Amino acid sequence: MSGERVQTHTIRFRGNVEEVWKLLTSTESLQRFYFDSIVESDMKPGASLRYVSPNRKRVFITGEVKEVAPPLRWRHTLKFTHVDEPASDVEFRLRQDGDEVEVTVEHSGFTGDKHFKMVQRGWPFILRNMKSWVEEGRLPLSTRVQYGMMKLIMPLMPKRRESSE
Repeated sequence: MSGERVQTHTIRFRGNVEEVWKLLTSTESLQRFYFDSIVESDMKPGASLRYVSPNRKRVFITGEVKEVAPPLRWRHTLKFTHVDEPASDVEFRLRQDGDEVEVTVEHSGFTGDKHFKMVQRGWPFILRNMKSWVEEGRLPLSTRVQYGMMKLIMPLMPKRRESSE
């Protein structure tokens, strides 16, 4: 589609594709690299998708799973709960290359500028954190400090970010 804005972000790091796939799609553990969130989903096409706070009281992202092809491809829609713009489309592609994994995130379907600008900053941050987590078993100090500050302001977040449960 001509004129469509697409963001593509790629990173390579030491690891194996199965480990990265599990890290990316696990619904059973905290995704430290992804803003300390938990992904809730049945991980099958048509299933709902939510990224929630560790205590599951706040919902940051909603969406729908479009495709799951372990361990190489995962597609879903993405809507920030605090942004009044329609959902966009996210595709993760993983590729093993020797002892490295290449992770590519392609994000498309933007209808507004706020969403576009947020993910323009967000994906590089998330991918750098993923690399650090896989290679070193921890997040960069700057990310740990940021997450600590986020925990302090979490109770002040707008009600529309709360789950309906």
